[in-house]
Formats: sequence, C-alpha cells, structure tokens
Amino acid sequence: MQQPIAAEYDTEPKPDLTVGFLLMNRFTLASVAGLVESLRFAADESFSSRQIFCRWEWMTCDNQPVTASCGLPVSPTAALDFT
Repeated sequence: MQQPIAAEYDTEPKPDLTVGFLLMNRFTLASVAGLVESLRFAADESFSSRQIFCRWEWMTCDNQPVTASCGLPVSPTAALDFT
C-alpha cells in the first residue's frame, strides 16, 4: 500500500499575498496598526483574524526586538533576508 505524501495532509491554505513590515526602533505603532487592521480584514472571510488570503511578518534590521515610540516591544517573526 502506498503511503500518502506529507503535502496531502497539509490543509492550511497558502496565502495569495505576504507582506513584510520592516520595523525600526521608535516606529509609530498607530500607523502600523492601521495597515495591519486592513490586512486582517482582507485575510479572512469570516473576520476570525486568520491569515488565510494574506499574511504578514514583522522584521527588523538586525533580527532583534525593537520598541515602538509608545514603549511597546515587538519581536520579529521573520528574518530580514535579501537573498
């Protein structure tokens, strides 16, 4: 009997759009939040905040956490990679 390929078990949909936010130290959180809120509504058809149709990642120049101007620390979710 042939074993199923691992990809057959992958039921997670692949997003049509991926956006990377390059955050700098002391960035303005309100601006980023507005953009993410728009993406969040576009990403899911049932307003469940799932990243189905689009997804986003947080990146920093040195892959270390940065702090927003309001004092909120944010850790990167993906490495900044130009290759």
